[in-house]
Amino acid sequence: MHRPGRNIAALGCLVRASRSQQLNLPVAGPRSLDELLARAAGLHGATIGGVAERCGVALDRQPWGHKGRVGELIERALGASAQSLDLPDFPQLGVELKTVPLDALGHVRESTFVCTIDLTRAAHEAWESSRLWGKLRCVLWVPVEPAGSAPLALRRIGRPLLWRPSAAQEALLRADWTALMGLIAVGGIEELSAHLGEVLQVRPKAAHGRVRTPAPGPEGEELAAMPRGFYLRARFTEGLLWSLGDASRGVPPPPRGFGAPPSRRKQLRPPPPPPRPSDGLASPDLDRAVL
Repeated sequence: MHRPGRNIAALGCLVRASRSQQLNLPVAGPRSLDELLARAAGLHGATIGGVAERCGVALDRQPWGHKGRVGELIERALGASAQSLDLPDFPQLGVELKTVPLDALGHVRESTFVCTIDLTRAAHEAWESSRLWGKLRCVLWVPVEPAGSAPLALRRIGRPLLWRPSAAQEALLRADWTALMGLIAVGGIEELSAHLGEVLQVRPKAAHGRVRTPAPGPEGEELAAMPRGFYLRARFTEGLLWSLGDASRGVPPPPRGFGAPPSRRKQLRPPPPPPRPSDGLASPDLDRAVL
């Protein structure tokens, strides 16, 4: 997905941090949404190494090959406290925290894990009380530079963006959740693939391929299946981040609403908003772009 005349500077997600920048990162949980947003704003432009130093975390002593470790560091810096899979990261505020790697063009290159699926309860869960909706009612997105763009300690943190799904976005999420959970409930666990779903996808979620968990079979029997989790498709996440970034800068939404249903079954992901002329806040020349 390409938008002429835009790069990550337009969204304001990554800026060069001053070497003298000082961070004050409390570990106690925030008492209000305003306090959480203020803490998150204080991370904007900081490096992973700087945040780790303030949190007392030694990067060279951590297994940083696991991409979730950066998210755990941000959670620690902001005071996330949820210990339950069924609760958002800031349960007292109802806010889930998600870090998302963005490349220099502002593209999301991978799907975003949301939560694991209790396969044995697929037939009994309701959308309003589901684990997935509990996580996605309110999300604080924290962009970070992707692996490979710079050494881990020098990777920068972008401008946090708070997202509450619109009615149209919730409808898309609910439709996918209903269809995918319904397939699990009738014993179709082995029919699931990452190609199903318009904005959500179900993928294996386990430490290794030998892990198994109970799941309903097609004849009502219990199967031993690989654990599964819900993921947001990269295109959906990218679209909502661009929309949030535009809104924060006063740019009107595109004529075509994000998330319009595709015309064919194979179009599993919603199309991107149409390109708009450059608004003068970014140069298409990445060599001159200020990150």
